[in-house]
Amino acid sequence: MGTEPLKQSRNHGPRKDVVGASDSSSARARRERNRQAQHVFRIRKQAEQLERDQHIQNLEAEVEQIGSAFCDLVDAILQSEYARLDENLMRKLRVTARRVVLLANDKAEGSLDTVRSGETKEPTLAEPIENSKATGAVPSIADTSALDVQVHGHHPYDESNTLGADMDGLPSRVQLDGTDGGLSNRIIQATLRYAYTILLGQLDALSESLKQTFQFTLRYFSREQVLLNIQWALGPGNWILPKLASTDFNNPVAEDAIKHLSARKSRQALYPGADPNRRTEIILNANEIEDYIISRMVGYVDENIMELMAGNDSGPGPERQAKSHSSRDFIDCDIFFPVERQQTRRASLSSSSQRQRTILISQSRLLENIVYISVGTAGGPGFRTDALERVIALSAINPYGEPSLPQMSTSAASSLTNYATVKFLDPGVDRTVVSLLVETDAHGNPHRESALIPEKCRFREMRDYTIQKEASRILHEVLLKDERLGIPDEVKEAASRIVFDESAVRTPFLPAPVKCTESSTALWALLATFGSAIAKQRYGLQQKAVVNSDVATMFLFSFLFLTVGGKPTSDPEIIKRYSIYDTKQQMTPWRRLTTTVYPTKDGRYFHLHGGMDSTKSLLMLGLPSHETPPDEMEVIKRISERVQRFDADWLDVEANEHWRQAGGICLTPEEFQASEQGKAIANDGLYLIEESSSDRLPPVPWPEVKTETFRPLEGIKFVDITRAIAGPTIARLAALLGATVVRVSNTELPDLGIVLFESNLGKRDAHVDLKTEEGRRALLNLIEDADVVLDGYRPGVLERLGFGPTFVHAVAKKRGKGIVYARENCHGWKGPWRHRSGWQQVSDAVTGIGWLFGRMWDLDEPVMPFLPNSDFQTGIVGCVAIMNALDRRARSGGSYLVSTSLNQLNRFLISLGTHGPETQRALRERWPDMKFRYYDDLHRQMPVLRASLPERVPELLNPKYFMSLKAELGVPEETMTFVGPAVSYETTKLFYNRGSCLRGTDEPEWPDE
Repeated sequence: MGTEPLKQSRNHGPRKDVVGASDSSSARARRERNRQAQHVFRIRKQAEQLERDQHIQNLEAEVEQIGSAFCDLVDAILQSEYARLDENLMRKLRVTARRVVLLANDKAEGSLDTVRSGETKEPTLAEPIENSKATGAVPSIADTSALDVQVHGHHPYDESNTLGADMDGLPSRVQLDGTDGGLSNRIIQATLRYAYTILLGQLDALSESLKQTFQFTLRYFSREQVLLNIQWALGPGNWILPKLASTDFNNPVAEDAIKHLSARKSRQALYPGADPNRRTEIILNANEIEDYIISRMVGYVDENIMELMAGNDSGPGPERQAKSHSSRDFIDCDIFFPVERQQTRRASLSSSSQRQRTILISQSRLLENIVYISVGTAGGPGFRTDALERVIALSAINPYGEPSLPQMSTSAASSLTNYATVKFLDPGVDRTVVSLLVETDAHGNPHRESALIPEKCRFREMRDYTIQKEASRILHEVLLKDERLGIPDEVKEAASRIVFDESAVRTPFLPAPVKCTESSTALWALLATFGSAIAKQRYGLQQKAVVNSDVATMFLFSFLFLTVGGKPTSDPEIIKRYSIYDTKQQMTPWRRLTTTVYPTKDGRYFHLHGGMDSTKSLLMLGLPSHETPPDEMEVIKRISERVQRFDADWLDVEANEHWRQAGGICLTPEEFQASEQGKAIANDGLYLIEESSSDRLPPVPWPEVKTETFRPLEGIKFVDITRAIAGPTIARLAALLGATVVRVSNTELPDLGIVLFESNLGKRDAHVDLKTEEGRRALLNLIEDADVVLDGYRPGVLERLGFGPTFVHAVAKKRGKGIVYARENCHGWKGPWRHRSGWQQVSDAVTGIGWLFGRMWDLDEPVMPFLPNSDFQTGIVGCVAIMNALDRRARSGGSYLVSTSLNQLNRFLISLGTHGPETQRALRERWPDMKFRYYDDLHRQMPVLRASLPERVPELLNPKYFMSLKAELGVPEETMTFVGPAVSYETTKLFYNRGSCLRGTDEPEWPDE
């Protein structure tokens, strides 16, 4: 039976009586779906609103909490015994507390709600309630509206303080002990006034700055954004520049600060009597401002705000023409604020602001800012018992004519500084950063020199920064105070007679982000200090030593300055002569370029290292041992293709653990610090000195020698069993200081000829094959009469050959005379990598140095340094450590194990911080041809450096920096010229006993005395 077809109307549509039921059902379904969608939308909007309300409540709570901290400070001072001696001070403090409460409570913020986005009415901030003359009542904190005073956060108080049991929060009561050190009431009151000026100055600036902030933000932003701005402005660690004490400078604190801080070279004199309303033309540059803000990492900076700060004469934008804010208005506010709370590392500048501008600013306002920064932040975070004293001393301020307060009690110093400085003020800014933006050079251009220490985000003023000052700081504040180094008091005393040569280049000049010059100079100074102390002990000399930072820098790549027979090491004839050490043909491009950085399969970078024989590295990659591609880029391409087949972690294990070839993943400094190896050596100093566990041997007096040069290591016998750079450099410096050095080499093994031509200065070199009985006997004969044995081979090699530290110390015990066994490696002597071989490039890769160099050139990739910095500086460290151990042997007896590593040096270098963005930018502009890529190895970098150096830093070619000696490098009566020592003494004369010689020139025996 067939189905009757649907009857259609004339328009061919289906009949309504047939499809009506279907349409009704569909309509109901659509309505239900719409209802559900609307319900979901309402729920979502409610959730978003709840989240937004909660966020606003949190912001309000945070702003209120920050404000309550002011009350806590005032309360602490009010409750102190000595505050009651000054009724005027008490009255001011109570009024100040009242103003804080009014600023933070709902009444003050209620005015904000009356201003909507479309209105132009300016907000009115509640005025401070002054003391009523009619009633005579003095407002107290207890009389104000409710404000929960709860300030959270741990502060590193001294254990001996009297701040109460609750160490996780700030105390509500502070006791100032007037009996400690016999403090007078006048000094205590002066100290309280000093704390009050900080508090009041902060509050005054907040009132004015917040008004300016309200007037700007309420026209264009929501309540939430306004709260964000307030929170950001008030929050610790962000920039706000308040007045110090009053609207003028008629107080001793400010006058002393200005007298100290304004005594600087400037095109326009800064004077304290300037009219606050009088403006002076000052040249600023938008790019300078942008980099400054970025260096401070203040958070998000809006493009319009940047243009306001830079003085954009086009106004903030067409949508805001109703009320255009000029740079004059914004500068007066002295505050940057974000329009949303987020992290960003770049501030956006439009093309209109990419030019130099002349804007008007009040000199007195600048002076206020300078004084504030100097007083409020000198010394940085982490203050303890001497905090207030340091604030005063570092700022050159003598409050109210009284001397510094070294006798201040623990509780007083901790409370005042932790409340008034650490909690409220920005501890990351050094003094006079504002003048950095103000002063110009002789041509009217802004200064570009600045420095940033990333770990503390501390902005340093590079106008006062010199290589010599920083090297001195590293010596006295870092090295000599590092208890891990075990530096004797006599050495620390000798450091007072170290002078840094001011005739050397004063500003950073190497195209490097890290402080290679400063670090090398400081380590040379430490070497000189040990030399002075030992010379005094041996010869009764008390002498001054001068350290030259130019020479200390040249030392880091001194083989590039070497000439033999008047020819540089780049001369084909000289290359041919030292190429005899390249027994594995490592200098061919195919084999040489197995030692550089390549990307891996997982998007990371790995530093392959073929060492002195890259055969195993090529086998690991499935490549032939020898090839002759047309050019180096073809070699890089082919090796890179193979490396990218593997993950970085796999290459790390396969190269080091299976093939026993060096190599490492290119880590950032943070990644290395978090690695197991980084953690293992985190607490190690630059070197380790361990006394042998065998029976104590008697002290060994310094050798009696007849000398007119008074070198500190005269008569010390030194066995040098090293290759490459760091180890030979340790022994070379010992030879410079007077030691008799015999280098144990093997003419059958490969070596770095270009370096060895210089590093054999002052040494005897004997061929010894330690795999033969004759060679083993020869080495033992040397050790039996030695004072120092230096091991620079792969960890464990000399142990397997029978000449490790245990055996050598046993030889010393048998002869009854202690010995120093020194060893050097790449990764350190603890942790999962302690057994691995390594090189300077591998250490630079794994510790993060490579990433720092890459970032300096705005590259998202690691770039290896253009100089073997860690090798040569480890050489200085190793020699210092050996001198320390020899000094211990002379004083206390015993045998010692000295351990150094390239990674320890690089960790130390990174801890010193990097140059700031302005300095790095200046260096990039100075060395435009030194921008390299991840695959550029030393052999691709050094020719560029060699060619550029005479033009970029001609000061380094000063003839007085060089020495000459007769060489024994294959041509009779040949003279070699080389970089001399970076240290000169008043009496002691430093020199090498002989020029460099070829391997195997001498017999394995000590020379006749």
